[in-house]
Parts: sequence; structure tokens; C-alpha cells
Amino acid sequence: MSENKDYVLLIGNNYISKFLLKTAKENDIPTFAEDSLANSIKKISTIKNIYNIDKLKTYLKRHKKVYFYLNSDDCPTYIFDNSSDNFLINSVNSFKDKNKFRNLIKHLFKDFYFKKLNIKELKKYKIPKHRVVIIKPNKGFFGTGVRKIKQQKEWKEKITETLYEVNENSKYFSKDILDTKNYLIEDFVKGEEYAVDMFYDSKSNPVIMNIYHHPYKDENDTRNVLYYTNTEIMERLQTKLIKFFNDLVKKIKVSNFPIHAEFRETKEGKLIPIEVNPLRFGGFSLADLTYWAYGYNPYEYFFKNIKPNWPKIYKDKKDLHFGWILAYNGDLDLNKYEPDHEKFKKTFSKILYYNKLDYKKYPVFATVYAESKNLKDLYKYLNIDFSKYFKKIK
Repeated sequence: MSENKDYVLLIGNNYISKFLLKTAKENDIPTFAEDSLANSIKKISTIKNIYNIDKLKTYLKRHKKVYFYLNSDDCPTYIFDNSSDNFLINSVNSFKDKNKFRNLIKHLFKDFYFKKLNIKELKKYKIPKHRVVIIKPNKGFFGTGVRKIKQQKEWKEKITETLYEVNENSKYFSKDILDTKNYLIEDFVKGEEYAVDMFYDSKSNPVIMNIYHHPYKDENDTRNVLYYTNTEIMERLQTKLIKFFNDLVKKIKVSNFPIHAEFRETKEGKLIPIEVNPLRFGGFSLADLTYWAYGYNPYEYFFKNIKPNWPKIYKDKKDLHFGWILAYNGDLDLNKYEPDHEKFKKTFSKILYYNKLDYKKYPVFATVYAESKNLKDLYKYLNIDFSKYFKKIK
């Protein structure tokens, strides 16, 4: 193994972006994964410097300082188990532990209510008057156990659902990833949802990679069907987000550190973080949209500490909308039906890239990167019946 690398890519059990693997190969980034996963990656990529995760501890001992990029929320376990960098471990924990993170930023959101409860305290808890709250595991993964609770009479039913779901998922995830004993109660933030991919550069300056709007069909919709970006979103929100991340880094002095965060924008225009994920950009290849929309590689920009030329990008991309559409499997017998990709492609006015997925492995059959001059062309996928784009297996 090479002795002079500063960056390491950790691959976990989530969808792996081929574009990310291509970037790792081209930039000679040492890549680590579980043995079976490493073998699978070798089949879809010609990446040479991929190693079994059991080599990570030895590798880290040979390097004084290593910076990580993760593709999945289960990867922090590899850092906790193999790294001796206590500052890094504490930094990752400050994001993964939701109560710690809320305390870290409470000076910025003084009216925001949150409370940590252990499992025994849940039954006796009373929702404060005139508040709608969210319950979630204090350390969570993929939305596990998250519930919105409008009033006290819903409490018992909702926490029963939460505890059951968390218990079921704990069979697959460690306590470092999914906390079964402690829960965070916090204000539900009403407003439009936005996501951001960013990183702190070598001097701890925040660098925005992309900002996405994440609309929903209605208030009960929890799917990730559509994220989209455009220059209006970028210009309107980038300054606010830079301010937030500048305030955050005063509390936790990280550098060479990527983040995917989700915010709600209140009617007053305030951005309140609802989820902050350390050491990665948007998952399930969402981060790839930055390349298809704006023409630069966010992974490479992170590995090389490069800042985008936004004035040029704004000028070249005016009046265009760029969407990432996640096509869900229809409610069908997947032993009898398969996706009709060609039929689905015809629903788009302009496809930048179409990525077929293993619909039997995932609850989705494609990710599509699309361009449009009319937002209605993208919003229609929130109401689409995806089962119409399946055909009988011959």
C-alpha cells in the first residue's frame, strides 16, 4: 500500500455510486470495504487500490493524519473501531449524536425545543402545550423510528411504532449507528426542505457543493422521489448556509470534512437544520447530480480542496432546473414483473444520465438525472404511479 495518501474512501452497505468509484480510481484514493463488498466492487470497477476493512487499522497506524469520505451511514463504525484519532472520533460523534449536535448549535436557535429521554422516561413524557414534535433515536440511520406527533393522545401509539422499528433494525446495525436506549424529542419544523452538500476545506472554510430542494407530495409523504437544484436556489440560500457553517465550525474545528445536511426553511426565511450527516455527501448517488447539473465533480473537488467558480456556473445555467428522480418499485409481484426502462425514459423531456438499479435488491429501479426549463416536468414524479412502468416478465 502507498504510504503518502491523505484521503481514504470507506465503502459501506448502501448503494455505491459508480461515479464515486471512478473518481477514487482516477485520484488513486485508497478504498476499504468488507471482504465480500470489496470483491463486488472489483467486478464493477477497475479500481486497483481497494482493500479489505481489516487492513484499515494497519494503514492508519502508518499515517499521522487521514481524511475520510464515506459512502454510507454505517461506515463510522469502521472509524470508531480502527482509528486512534480521538478528535476525529469525537467530531463524528458530535454529529451522529443528535442531542450533542443540538447542544452544539442551541445558541443559534434559542427558541428550538429538544429533550433527550432514555427508554424508561418515554412513557411518562408529556408533550409541551402548543408544540408538534418529532421523536427519533438519538443516533439513527435511514430514518429509522422517526415519527411526527401532533398531540398527547397519539404518544403511546407513536412510541410503540418507534420502539418496534428501532428494535427490528438493531438486528442489522451496531449501537454506534442506531441507539436503541436513548431518544430525542424535538420541535417539528414546518416549511420547505432543502439539502446541502458541502465540505470544510484544509483551512476550515465552508465550501458549498450543491443545494437541493426536496419537495414532498403531501405532509404524509416520506419518500425521496425528487431533489432538484437551480441557480435561483443556489443564489438565494448559499450565503445563509455559509453563515451557518461558519458559526458551526467555531464550535467544532474540523477541516477536510464533508457534510450532507438537511434543513427546513421557515416562513420567515430561517434555515433550521433537521439532520447533519458527517463525512459524506448525498447518498444513493444524489451527489452525482452536481456533476450532471453544473459540470464539476464534487468528490474530486473535496479530495483536491477546490472551490467551484459560482459566477461562471450561474451565468451558464440560468433558467434551467436539474432533477434527481428516484423511481420506486410498483406494488407488484417482482417475480412476475420487471421495470420497463424504455417506457419510463419517455416521460422525461431531457435525460442527462439514466442509471438502472437492481430492483430486486433495492426498493427502487432507477435514478434519473434530468434537465428541464419547466419545474412541472420534475414535480409530476411526486404523483406518478410507478407501477405503470413495469411489464410482465416473458
